Amino acid sequence: MAPKKKEYSFDLRETVIKHFLNGDYEHDIGTKVIIPRNSVHYIIAKYKNTKCIGNIIARGQKSKTSVHADRVTQRKIKVDRRKSASTVKVEIESELGIIISEQTVRRRLHESGFMGRVARKKPYVDKLNRGKRIEVYILYTPWATTVGSTTCASGACSLTETLLDFEAGGSLPVGYGNFTWTGATILNGATYNPMSGYNVVTCSGSYVIYTFGTITMHKIPTGTTFSLNSFLATAAWFDNLNLTISGRLSSTVIYSTNIILQVFSITVVNLNWSGIDTMTLTTSGGTKNVNVTRGGKHVAIDNMCVTY
Repeated sequence: MAPKKKEYSFDLRETVIKHFLNGDYEHDIGTKVIIPRNSVHYIIAKYKNTKCIGNIIARGQKSKTSVHADRVTQRKIKVDRRKSASTVKVEIESELGIIISEQTVRRRLHESGFMGRVARKKPYVDKLNRGKRIEVYILYTPWATTVGSTTCASGACSLTETLLDFEAGGSLPVGYGNFTWTGATILNGATYNPMSGYNVVTCSGSYVIYTFGTITMHKIPTGTTFSLNSFLATAAWFDNLNLTISGRLSSTVIYSTNIILQVFSITVVNLNWSGIDTMTLTTSGGTKNVNVTRGGKHVAIDNMCVTY
């Protein structure tokens, strides 16, 4: 007898069962629906045993791993996402004493939402060429109107504030902005090394102030106070440079904060410190940016907004 090529449709089997329930004989049912009597017999026998016309959905193949083994597999991948299926297989077999395949490990991880990924291959760019690429980008990118535009606009002073833009030329004048300055040096950031934070932070004019230690600005005349509202800052050479700022009144610290600066990213330092007569700013920490040619814990500042 040749093997059955396909099953009869649900509608046909339902018709057979209806005739059977009406009391028709198997031979007569076969004649009415035009199928062999043996097929009619099998359909009726299955209905008697299962009380179902269609096929019963099977539960599928029994899982080769227990719930505990699945949890152990997931835990190993959560600890180390780079671990391969072959490594997990060996560890599972050693710890739990069961034999599983690499494909079973992958299947269990896929069911839990862990998918393998292969990193895209990128062309190798050595340190020298990486620096040259950034230098060309900086050279042909108008920082004041692109990278720095939003930040420079965010750091602009309001009509009620006084802008200290440090456009004083080669040196900081005595009493500039009605302050006594200690440790601050003026630099032409627009023409200085483009591979530095000096060039990045230059937003108004050409000049910025910098220090690699401490800047102190004290309000004059003595006994008067001011509000330090905001300023723009970048690290000149070191990424993750720590900038410690404190505001004092009569030598008593009433404000203090720490800011982390990067070389090629302007930070808007919003303080809004009122009623102080002295501001102290100190740099520390940081690591040299791989794309700069010099080093040092220097900070560059521009667009300082104060209120008297």
